Order: sequence, then structure tokens, then C-alpha cells
Amino acid sequence: MIGHNEDYFTPLREEVLADDRVIRALYDFLMARSIKPTYHGKDIPVGEYARALKDSKRSEAEQFLEWVIEQEHLDVKTLHLTAEAFATRYKKFKGEGEERCTDGIMKQLKLLSIPGVVQSRARPERLAWCQTTLNYPGAPVKCSFCATFNTSDLDNNKVMRQYVVDCESLRERYNIEEAAGPSAAPAEQPAAIIDCEAEVERFWRNRCDATTAEHQPPGESPGEQMWDDGMSDNDLEPEELGRRMYKRGEAPPSPYPENDDIRHGYYQEAHAATTAAAGGMVAEEQ
Repeated sequence: MIGHNEDYFTPLREEVLADDRVIRALYDFLMARSIKPTYHGKDIPVGEYARALKDSKRSEAEQFLEWVIEQEHLDVKTLHLTAEAFATRYKKFKGEGEERCTDGIMKQLKLLSIPGVVQSRARPERLAWCQTTLNYPGAPVKCSFCATFNTSDLDNNKVMRQYVVDCESLRERYNIEEAAGPSAAPAEQPAAIIDCEAEVERFWRNRCDATTAEHQPPGESPGEQMWDDGMSDNDLEPEELGRRMYKRGEAPPSPYPENDDIRHGYYQEAHAATTAAAGGMVAEEQ
């Protein structure tokens, strides 16, 4: 599990989170994002771990039934299946190669204990199936079984078991909003993946550019600024780093002992700037 990954968390704690500039950039990035007044269940993303945890608490029958409903077109309201058809789909769900009898599979699943599944016993001609002709506006869509299987071929001299599945109630039960099977309606394009690191870097760069322009003397190009010498912050002495942080308009370093020299340079530069500004005001008044 990620919680025990020392190779990940140790550098994150000691090299990234210890840098006040990273924390400030992350804070500014999060504050700039739009926030909804309220967040509901559908707003919270469900990751692979959460799905695995959810599945671990559900019976195999529930997981199988959810898979069956996902294969149906979203406009299918009722799914009709014989016991044999249910057993065939279960074997496909499990990926089993060996033969198992239909009765054994259906007794194991106990689907009738799940709300939304009912069973009928009668001759095929007396059982309810999807309508043969569906050519009027708003007509229900045939389920995958009725659309591909000719029920008139069933032996009307034998009583059979038919399972009727309420797709609408089970979609609500399993929070299914789009189908996954080959007969499914075209799915929406997935949302664009947000590269948080790139966004933070872009936000911080734009913020620094804006601050630099604000402190830049008239007629001086960015390349002429005295602190823009191509050196990275990691190559600077602590006090020089503090002075440059002030000139870039960054927040003062956190009051930790390891930041004392940086803070000293930061406030030294702030004092010099304040003194220079006060001197300019006096000169203007004279």
C-alpha cells in the first residue's frame, strides 16, 4: 500500500513539503480554483482502491448482477433471462473454462435475495417477454436476451424458470450512469486529466512574472533585473535567497530555525526598500 512506501513519502516530506515556496505555491493554486457551494456523492471521485474496498464488502452475486446490468443499453428497463442464460453469463463473468451445471450456479448465486430480481415459473408462451414490435416514439428498448433469442423456439410443453430483472432499480442501487457492454449507447468522452504539477508550476510562474513586472523600474526589461542572473535558488546563499524572495514579491519564510538566515535577508531587503521609498517621499515633498 502507498502508506508504507518510504521511497515515496520520505522525499516528499523532507525535500518537497519542507520548502515553504512549494507550500505557498500549492496554497495559491488551491485558492485560485473554483469551489462549489456543496459537494455530493457524485462529485467525489471513486478510485481503484475505493472500488476494490466496495467490492470486498459485497457478495459475488451482487458483483455479478452489477456486471450484467452494465452490459445492457441504458434505455432497457427490464431484462428477461432464462436460468440457462443467466448461468452462461455467469461463466463469462468468471472466465471459467470448466463446465458447471445451471442449477448449481443458480443455487450458489441466490439472486432472488436481491431486490429487483423476481422469478416466474410457467410455459414460455405464458411468460412476459419484451414486445416484438417496438416502432413508436418512446418505446422501450428490447433487452439483450429478447433481441437476440427467438422465444418462439422454446418448448411450450415444458415449464421453465424465467428471471425478470428490474434494470432501473438496479442501476440506482449500483449507481450506474453509463453502460459498458457492446450494445451500450456511446459513452461520453472522459474528462481531461489534470496535471497538478504542471498547473502549480504554471500558476507560480505567472504569479512571479506579474510580481516582477510590478516591481520592475520603468524602461527596464526583465533580462536587466539585477537578480535575474540565471542562478537557481538552490545555488544561492540563504540571505541572498531571502533578499530575492522579497524582490519577487513572495511571502516571508516560515519562522523555523532553519529559515533564520533566509528571513534575515528577506527583512533586510524589506527594510532597505522601505527606507528607499521613505527617502523618495521626502525628496518629493521638498
